[in-house]
Amino acid sequence: MKGSSSSVPELKVLMSAVAAKIPAKWRQVGIQLNVPVEALDDIQRQVAGRPDSNIDAFELVLGKWKSLHPHEYTWSTIINALEAPPVGAMDVAAELRTIYFC
Repeated sequence: MKGSSSSVPELKVLMSAVAAKIPAKWRQVGIQLNVPVEALDDIQRQVAGRPDSNIDAFELVLGKWKSLHPHEYTWSTIINALEAPPVGAMDVAAELRTIYFC
């Protein structure tokens, strides 16, 4: 499914293409997506003690990103976040570029 950099990703695709590959990076990704630190702290409290807390946190971060920044909820934005040095998920970003942009 090729798209454009401004196309809107589906949550289920983001969960399998990003969250499942780098679950422990949810906070760093959230910061790169301009999710407020206070919201990230709330998410951390919400998922504390859950068996899949990182995956659950990633889902909440992506939902918060979409609700706070709907115009930035694009493949381009998530790829840029993944490529940022604090995240450093260049392999995941490259895979998304290949799948969605050729």
